[in-house]
Amino acid sequence: MFLTMTPQRDSPRRPWLTVIDIALVTVLTIALLTWFCDPLRLEWNAHRLRISWGLRPILAVLLISACRIWFNWKANQSHPPPTETRILPRIALSLGSILICLSLTEGALAMMGVPPGEAVFVVRGKTGPAIRADGSMVSDSDLLWRFQPGTVFNGRTVNELGFLDREVSVAKPHGVHRVVCMGDSCSGQGTPPYSGHLNALLQSQTNTTDSWEAFNTAVHGYTVLQGLALYRKHVADLEPDIVTIFYGWNDHWLSTTPDARLLARSGSALGTAARNALARKRIAVAMRTQRGADTDVRTGLRVPPEEYAEALATLVEEIQADGAIPVVLTAPRARTISRRIVHGGLTRSVEEAIELHDQYADITRHVARGTGARLFDLAALFTEPSHFSDDGIHYTDDGIRHLAQLLHGEIIDVIRTAPP
Repeated sequence: MFLTMTPQRDSPRRPWLTVIDIALVTVLTIALLTWFCDPLRLEWNAHRLRISWGLRPILAVLLISACRIWFNWKANQSHPPPTETRILPRIALSLGSILICLSLTEGALAMMGVPPGEAVFVVRGKTGPAIRADGSMVSDSDLLWRFQPGTVFNGRTVNELGFLDREVSVAKPHGVHRVVCMGDSCSGQGTPPYSGHLNALLQSQTNTTDSWEAFNTAVHGYTVLQGLALYRKHVADLEPDIVTIFYGWNDHWLSTTPDARLLARSGSALGTAARNALARKRIAVAMRTQRGADTDVRTGLRVPPEEYAEALATLVEEIQADGAIPVVLTAPRARTISRRIVHGGLTRSVEEAIELHDQYADITRHVARGTGARLFDLAALFTEPSHFSDDGIHYTDDGIRHLAQLLHGEIIDVIRTAPP
């Protein structure tokens, strides 16, 4: 008698295990992505949608896992389990282990009082919401913030280029030479700002047959790092012949996060979404806190001295490379400065602010000498107390006119001595 060995067939339920394994791996993958992006924020123009999944992905994983265990138990009752290694259960086990570890760690940090993080990255080139109630200033991923064209800022209309000056075309008129004044509120203040007075003086007193115009691209609150970004994004396209660079106040104010880190937080839409998702997790907050990167106290400068020198030198060199003449100004100050800057958290003391400001003025002089740029040492020339406003930083109307006259003399000398 011969015994015939017939191949053992899988239970009719066995194919369902494969289907369930595929579903389990899929749901685990979705659960990981959901955990990573929870809460999910969607934006379309002015419409915003926030979706928080909570425990739903975990419940879906548990439900499918229970179905898988039940089908596997029923199949093994009828036939012994297969001896081959099954890849899908191994993938599911790995994904499940990762999800459990991340969820438990996040939950433990929540119990320890670690707060969730905030989205800090922005899509490169994207304009964000208004940061002033009047809408005159909006967030900008490349510049941190900028003026909104057509709005009114402190009683003055922002021109179409986004600056506090008269309307100016991007294309330089034929036969006209341009002086573009870059800076912060010290350059942007006034009706008109000193660039407006300079424009009138250049058109009437240049001692040349050429036509000249001047206007400013200053933005309140800007540091030299923002100025560098602004030059690359807008000012270079204006084809200036002379660029005046007037920074040095906001750079040494205190901040929780240096400008260099803030300006680096931009990228593509997908990369930005991924980095923001991670930034919101308590795990990321705990890691940053461990490195000492996050603090609620303003302990650092917006642009530390070394970065200020490097950024200023880079700005000068890029202007020179574009064929324009950079004129670097030192920022003047009154003998005394208002204590409002201390109350506003910009500095620890008036004495420290004065010391830092003088240090940054010296750095400005050093950079000008090192790069071969024209130095206009305004801090040494602009000293009349009546020319300063009550904060000791900005200028009176008479001070603005006087600054324009001083700068006009310097520009005329630059024109006279510039190579043909």
